[in-house]
Amino acid sequence: MKINLVLGMLPCVLVAVRSFGAPGDTTVIVNSAAGILETTINGDVTNNVRNNPSRVYLLQKNQTYVQNAPISVINPAGTLAIVGESGGRKPIIVMAPAQGKPIGQNTVQGSIKLVNIHYQAMQMDKTQNNENWFMTTGPATVGGKNLPQVLTIDSCLFEFANIDLFECNGWGSGAKFFITNSYFRNMFHPGQWWGSRVYMCKNPVDTLWVENVTTTGGGLTFLMQNSLTRFAYLNHNTIVNNKKNWLQSQFYITFIVTNNIFINHNWAGEDTTIVYNEDTDRREFTGTINIDTTDSPGSRILVQPQYYATADSSRYTPDVGLDRMKVFVSNNVNYNDTLMNRYYLNENNAYNAVGPYPVSYLNWFGFGKGPWIVHNVPGMWMNKRTRALFAAYPHGMIEENTITGDPQTVTPGIKDATVADQMAKWDSYQWGDSHYTAASSDITHSAYIFGDYDPATIPGIVNGMKTENAGANAGIAKFTDLTENFSQSAHISTIDGLPVGSLIWDDVKFAGYSSPADYREVIARYVALGGSMTGVKADPGVVQDFTLSQNYPNPFNPATTIRYGIPYRSRVRLAVFNTLGQQVAVLQDGEQDAGRHEVKFDGSVLASGVYFYRLQAGSFTQAKKLLLLR
Repeated sequence: MKINLVLGMLPCVLVAVRSFGAPGDTTVIVNSAAGILETTINGDVTNNVRNNPSRVYLLQKNQTYVQNAPISVINPAGTLAIVGESGGRKPIIVMAPAQGKPIGQNTVQGSIKLVNIHYQAMQMDKTQNNENWFMTTGPATVGGKNLPQVLTIDSCLFEFANIDLFECNGWGSGAKFFITNSYFRNMFHPGQWWGSRVYMCKNPVDTLWVENVTTTGGGLTFLMQNSLTRFAYLNHNTIVNNKKNWLQSQFYITFIVTNNIFINHNWAGEDTTIVYNEDTDRREFTGTINIDTTDSPGSRILVQPQYYATADSSRYTPDVGLDRMKVFVSNNVNYNDTLMNRYYLNENNAYNAVGPYPVSYLNWFGFGKGPWIVHNVPGMWMNKRTRALFAAYPHGMIEENTITGDPQTVTPGIKDATVADQMAKWDSYQWGDSHYTAASSDITHSAYIFGDYDPATIPGIVNGMKTENAGANAGIAKFTDLTENFSQSAHISTIDGLPVGSLIWDDVKFAGYSSPADYREVIARYVALGGSMTGVKADPGVVQDFTLSQNYPNPFNPATTIRYGIPYRSRVRLAVFNTLGQQVAVLQDGEQDAGRHEVKFDGSVLASGVYFYRLQAGSFTQAKKLLLLR
């Protein structure tokens, strides 16, 4: 492996001392000039062909990279990988138009992977692209293909979103999405309900894996519309103040929603003129959890070609039928803050002059301007159709331990009645109520936003205090460095014994967490309740780098679990030492495949005290401390 060091525009070759990603070259981009990020990536070609389709571009910790122009990559057979160096504050990417010219959208023909990056998706002049990243498969002349394209986001902080952060409609059928351990902050589009999306893909999706993710203020946050998702696993997420639907789809073969917190989901409501179901003529309001069929005659839902029963795709195979679906909904909190009652109940007709409820004056599809009653406020957990399907298919669709009480997060979804009033005014303006103007309903600078909605001020730590404008100390090393805190201890999962919701807000529990291990526990619970996962092919995601997690529990007596990840097949040695440096146990010694692994360490024969465990894998070495207490 070699590492290219980019200083300004002068590359030099260094000998690699550790691995930063998959086998191949790593280019370290030193923050020495505005525009160096896109210049380095865009220029890494020969005759318009990527020099290394799997090259990793490494951004240095504690640095800010100023992007002046779009990133544009033709890489259909590879992955654009931008990885932030660990061990300090996440590298920050800010967008500053050069010479007053707006930065256009980034375009990638191929897959993309972003790891440990803080990305300011609003330009410094406070303008935003409708789509921050525009994704396509690429032309066939340079190896373009439909399958499989992959979006991988891990350990990233994204602030702001206009319409989509990632517009993936150009990927065709079978894309995969792995979004883990990340926070999408200030996801608020001030001009409409539906924007502020992490991604949009209106084509059949192979895999959707979202875990340990937090979003605030989203619209149609994860959008798969009019299409089938083969496998979806949504575990330990915290979804706060989502204006509309966190998942814009109800069509799945395997659908697992476990250990999540939903606060004020679909708080904007729906009016009867636009409520519809894409598959049939049924008019159903939207629940947090939505399930429906894809295999009815005349269905307009797009499915992967392998599910066509006829050559013209007019009928689908039984594999997409309701009786084949695997659905597990467990240990979720769905809470609607009572502060919103002043809007939903419309006390003293505070927000309209018609009646004690929100109203719409919008002329949807020529139905007229009403006023129409705005229903489904607060947003329901499941609509009648979804509940009927759970009742009809009890061995395939299982729900348990749904909680509707306050999740008691340290930072609440709505700070106080003033914020609830601002939300109601903004929503009433969106519904066309002439009593309100854009100015009176501007909530982007209120406490509804978890930040200050300004790309020029970047959060961080100053003199030990959390601030939204950290100046020279801008950036965060971990999500608990932010001013908000969505951790909670009131609701503990009966599946894994961890707090419900995203674990990124709990440094100790997050450090000891292992995704595949939790997935196995989730599936074991589903099977114990009578479900069957026979024939289900799950993909637990892609390991980005060598990792060694803190053992859990710690302190321990007498046994503990150690988890680690390797991005490609490597010789792995994991050993335990005492404080004198003497080896007391070897837990792993030999070749292992890429992926996340775990081993049990039993200290029954050892004395109480401090020990160390050390992982050696390839050129990677790391050690951590563990404590045995009897």
